[in-house]
Amino acid sequence: MALQQGVSVADVAESGPGLVFIVYPKAVTLMPLSPLWAILFFFMVLLLGLDSEFCGVEGFVTSCQDLYPQVLRRGHNREIFIAVVCFVKFLIGLAFCTQGGMYVFQLFDNYSASGMTLLWVTFFQAICIGWFYGLADRVGWNFGGTKFYWDIKSMVGFRPIMWIKICWMVVTPLMTMGIFIFSLVRYTRLTYNKTYEYPVWGEALGWVMALASMVMIPAGFVYNILTTKGTFSERIRTLLTPIYTKRKGDQGGEEDANAIPMADGLKADHYSVPDGDKPGTIL
Repeated sequence: MALQQGVSVADVAESGPGLVFIVYPKAVTLMPLSPLWAILFFFMVLLLGLDSEFCGVEGFVTSCQDLYPQVLRRGHNREIFIAVVCFVKFLIGLAFCTQGGMYVFQLFDNYSASGMTLLWVTFFQAICIGWFYGLADRVGWNFGGTKFYWDIKSMVGFRPIMWIKICWMVVTPLMTMGIFIFSLVRYTRLTYNKTYEYPVWGEALGWVMALASMVMIPAGFVYNILTTKGTFSERIRTLLTPIYTKRKGDQGGEEDANAIPMADGLKADHYSVPDGDKPGTIL
């Protein structure tokens, strides 16, 4: 394609939505059996979209279900809620199908669905799991990634590879924060097709979408600190204490009607491991 147009490859293969909907389809037409490759390519794009939709919807719905189990775990309320979420997303997606939809799509894609927003959220998720999980009721070094490591063993019956634990505690936080800082330092104005530069109000709208999710993490931390009773250290300890749900077979307390029974064979305490392989040991 670059040879036919007499331009460099960098000018042809520009990243972004144009790469999928313009460059790749044009490249497919230059291949042998182009109709077959075109069908396979767009079928792949369809499956990729469905897969991304499953992740986005299930992640949101599951979080809401955990927050309001007494509502969403009764009858067909969960299915109805999923239908409402999908319909609202469908209405938002209609804006991408207008004549200026590509400009709106790139605004959402750059500020809301990827880039700095995703790095910011991933960084806090990693340090929460790697360093703060189970910190309030820790035993020795058994907290954070180590405790989560052994909790997974108690649930599925085997330990993940050690590299996963290292990623939780070190690799992922360092890489995500490093790339996030690099993105801020190298930040440039958003453009489309290297010709159209978004106006200031459009870029401000993008930052509003980005900060709508980014600010919620520190804002939630401050809100919970202010609304929890006790001294500062007591508040921190309370907020770091996990909430345990009583299930059938648990000793003491009343059973939670909304609790999902744990499968047989997965109730063994994760501290019941051979000597020399205790969860408090630094591996």
